[in-house]
Amino acid sequence: MNFEFMKGLRGLGDLYDNCSNAEKLVRTMPAQSIFTSRNCAELLAKFLYLAACNQRMEQMTFADILSDLSFKDFIKNRDVMNAFHYIRKQGNQAAHEENQNETVETAIDVLQDLHYLTGEAARMLGLIKKYPPFEKNIKKYPNAIYINDDEINEEALAMFRVYTDAFDAALEREKYEDLSDYELFDYALHGNADFHEYFECLTPMRGSFVADIQSYLLDLLALEDDTDQNVRAAKFKIELLIEGDKLYSTAERDQLIEAVENHLPSAAAFIIDILGSGKLRRFYSFEDDENDDLAVSRGLHNLVRKDRAWDGYGLLDKMEFMKRRANFIYKFFAYYPDCDEMTYHKIENGKDIDIWSMASSNIVSKHFDRYKWGHALHLWLNIDPEEYPEQIEQLHGIVRKHIPETELGFCEETWDDGDPQCLCMNVEWDVTDFKPVQTFLDEINQVIMPMSNEIDPYTSGLWVDTEGFFVAKWIWTDDGFKVIGTEY
Repeated sequence: MNFEFMKGLRGLGDLYDNCSNAEKLVRTMPAQSIFTSRNCAELLAKFLYLAACNQRMEQMTFADILSDLSFKDFIKNRDVMNAFHYIRKQGNQAAHEENQNETVETAIDVLQDLHYLTGEAARMLGLIKKYPPFEKNIKKYPNAIYINDDEINEEALAMFRVYTDAFDAALEREKYEDLSDYELFDYALHGNADFHEYFECLTPMRGSFVADIQSYLLDLLALEDDTDQNVRAAKFKIELLIEGDKLYSTAERDQLIEAVENHLPSAAAFIIDILGSGKLRRFYSFEDDENDDLAVSRGLHNLVRKDRAWDGYGLLDKMEFMKRRANFIYKFFAYYPDCDEMTYHKIENGKDIDIWSMASSNIVSKHFDRYKWGHALHLWLNIDPEEYPEQIEQLHGIVRKHIPETELGFCEETWDDGDPQCLCMNVEWDVTDFKPVQTFLDEINQVIMPMSNEIDPYTSGLWVDTEGFFVAKWIWTDDGFKVIGTEY
């Protein structure tokens, strides 16, 4: 069987019976096999969380652990994280009665990801050096019985206690294989950022948490002073408001540093507002032989981290850790130009806020003082141009009428390349008022609503404010295309 390599592994071997049971159920009860695999993955995640953080997690769900930045930093492997998410998603679907018709193929796919997770975890924790490949030809076990496991937290703690009798998880993790190329690539891409970060302390903070914030602010200021002249300089505007009336900022740098060092720890309440941009990590060249092709090809950045002042997400990892332990509001937005990605987060009342749940079409009635940057806007309809040539021509006319002239070339190139149903392609449309955007969409809706059952619409892209906390997008609804957004 596929999980025989787990037998006898210190701590992790306790998962063997459950993983083996998931394999035995694959061909007779695939839905139950998937759910058993999901429970195994959750137990493994909680075991690894204990290894990563060395703290209890009774109040944390499987999803909480997978989103915890300390956990992700411990794993440092995107494929492992993707496998966890896939198993969790499939297991949740299998748990509902309406999804009991799961296929054997899906159950085997889930089991293969579980095999990968357990093998990589065993390597990561120094228990084995390699594990056997997954065998998909699984025989039928007609006498297999599904066993519901609802003691996951207790089992994870018991596994961890057995494991730590002889191993140091953090030390073994350091011995785990080096970061793969794509992780190094991401590491570089997120080092260049434009970001806005806001933290409002509503009650006195614990000493260690305040110390982390002090260290972060001082590191940012030091990073600004010490940026290599050959890269985009790191610049920050930091404002610190203590107890509602004492404002310190980078305009008076020495006073800000003094306030961070001496006044912040005793403050009953404070607000931190940070605007930053530039190359926020430092890089050093490889020292390998110049004749080494790999060293030459990657010699620009070896991605050795000098400090942890910036990991692409600012204070977010600390906020995730403290969100159930302190009362605060935290907001974060970042644009990473090297990979053309954006991220946005909000934490309030101890919870991660789904920002899009706050969004509405009410933004159409608002006027904004600053431009909202419309980035990579894409509008596409899955209709046959030969069946609806008049409608396609009408839609193109509406695009030419409303889309900024500087962006029309991208749209027309797409049409000329044989995709006339792609109305907008990677358009940038900056606005202070969304009425023109909704007017454009209303005219599109007028043409397409009579054939709404046939168009299969697709939209992507965002409007953002890199200095504020604002996101908007266009979406498809039962009433046609609409713009929704929110200031979070």
